[in-house]
Amino acid sequence: MNHKREELIDTLVDQGMAQAVDLKYTPKKPGIYIYYPRADQEDETTELMWRIYDRENMGVYFDEGYMINPRDKAAMALYTQGRAKKIPTITLSQRPVMISRFAVSEASIIQVFKLNDERDRKTIQTFIPQDIEPLMRAMPNETPKLPPYHSLWYDVPRNKLAILSPVPDDDMIIAMFDARLGRRRKVI
Repeated sequence: MNHKREELIDTLVDQGMAQAVDLKYTPKKPGIYIYYPRADQEDETTELMWRIYDRENMGVYFDEGYMINPRDKAAMALYTQGRAKKIPTITLSQRPVMISRFAVSEASIIQVFKLNDERDRKTIQTFIPQDIEPLMRAMPNETPKLPPYHSLWYDVPRNKLAILSPVPDDDMIIAMFDARLGRRRKVI
């Protein structure tokens, strides 16, 4: 779900690798489908999540997870039962304190970029046993331990924390999608 109309996600639609669809649409074939819910469409978004829950075998990507009501029962069902129903879920948020705790507590992987807000750092810290505070903050005139554009990658089942390098640029990301989806582009 592309709540904020992220340009990179829209590029997938523009280049025929994904299809923009209405919240009432339920995918029938494999592919990438982009939904653009607004904050005032909470009921329609919940209905869509229940259809995904019932359909099973499809992944969900929430860009700006704080736009999903943390008490939404459909979202809770996806987070807590999605693994058994083959519904992997990726939730992005710059404000972890504002998302459902289930989005993090049920995660197999937690990836964290620099968090400026102390409440957000404390929220994430409750799920990662290693102290991440020294990596997130630096005193004035000190170099932070987490370099710019790097992130922390916490593998929950293996209890391992690593620092990841920056992601590739937009053109490289689109090329990777094109390479993986090239054969399926006509299916959508």
